[in-house]
Amino acid sequence: MYINYESIIDVVLNKEPFKYFIVKDFINKDYVKELEEGFPNIETSGSVPLSSLTYTKKFEKFIKELEGNKFREVISKKFGVDLSECPVMITARGICKKSNGKIHIDSKGKVLTFLLYFNDSWDSEGGKLRLLNNEHDIEDYLEEIEPLTGTLVAFECVENAWHGHKPHIGMRKSIQLNYVKDSSYLNKEQSRHKLSAIVKNLYNYIKW
Repeated sequence: MYINYESIIDVVLNKEPFKYFIVKDFINKDYVKELEEGFPNIETSGSVPLSSLTYTKKFEKFIKELEGNKFREVISKKFGVDLSECPVMITARGICKKSNGKIHIDSKGKVLTFLLYFNDSWDSEGGKLRLLNNEHDIEDYLEEIEPLTGTLVAFECVENAWHGHKPHIGMRKSIQLNYVKDSSYLNKEQSRHKLSAIVKNLYNYIKW
């Protein structure tokens, strides 16, 4: 198994001001390097549906495990929420631009958000995710998380789950998994991300 389920079972679920947890060894150590190497090549900023990308067979197996019943069951128990009818949506990011990371909450169609990072080192002062106490002050944070390989941040998508990061320009590799409320929201978001990726690729082609 690629996932270190014990890391989730053992970690403390913080409940104030919203439910969240952070684990730094979500990926079993024997698979860290192969998943770093298998991460898809992304040349644009923004979220890209995994269905639009190519990646290794090992990375594909890891994604299948993320989408599977065991992960769903462990997470359901951890957060105390029924996820049995919630579709899964997964997107990836590879490039961060200066305007990314502004303080926000995730949309109401999402139930839980999971951010998993794939950067073998991190020297930038920017790009470190901050879970925040409010929507106004990036310096008033609960936690600051370096986006290093195997680090998972999970939180419920509620009206006060503010998060963001200081500006960073360059590589910042991650995948985002969401359990969403229904298939109509999933289809709408997948279409939106696909269209956005097409437009950005076209812009880069014209620019060159």
